[in-house]
Amino acid sequence: MDAGLLRRYDEETAPSRADWTSHPAQTIQQKGTSMNKRLYFLLAFLAGCASTGLENIPLLWKPTTGMFSIGSAELAELQNARLQIDPVTDIRENAALIGENREEQTPRQVTTPDDVSAFVTSRMKALMSTAGIKVVGSGGTAILKTELRQFFVEETATYQAGVILRVTLTDPDGNVLWSGLTSGAASRFGRSYKADNYYETLSDSLVGAVQQLLQNRGFRAVLAGS
Repeated sequence: MDAGLLRRYDEETAPSRADWTSHPAQTIQQKGTSMNKRLYFLLAFLAGCASTGLENIPLLWKPTTGMFSIGSAELAELQNARLQIDPVTDIRENAALIGENREEQTPRQVTTPDDVSAFVTSRMKALMSTAGIKVVGSGGTAILKTELRQFFVEETATYQAGVILRVTLTDPDGNVLWSGLTSGAASRFGRSYKADNYYETLSDSLVGAVQQLLQNRGFRAVLAGS
């Protein structure tokens, strides 16, 4: 260390000769109190940083599994269908809450400021297109209306995610052609309270929900005949 800096540090931090000679015990006590205050504020600052946890994190798409093929014969039946996917309606009580760590007595929440319904809508469109369905923005032969009923991860010893959708298929005039529930689930081990594990299980669950819908023979038959 530079000698000048060292000397200046000593001069600024060390008690004066008058302090030592006139009030030695008081000087030591004051120095100790000052150090304790600095340590307290440092610990409080670090605790404040840690307490933010996974609240208000962005919603990211991180699937670890892909869409399974529904078969060339099934896709051939759907080649003339044009599916219009309306914006998803989120009917969950807490639109920001997407997960909780329940390993301790007091749960630690996982929340997002992002629009979950818009996120699910865009991913459903992409997944349907990936499966071979012709997705259109307007003028569809069939219109898919979706209610988001569950989009949540419960973390205990493992991450357990679930997505539940209520879907209704209508014709362009609004007549109901088919309606039902579809769901997806995913689980995995991982390090405690990690954002990536929440993203992965939620993404895989949504993939599963769309896959289950496309595997439903009744849904495919109505879509094919639209």
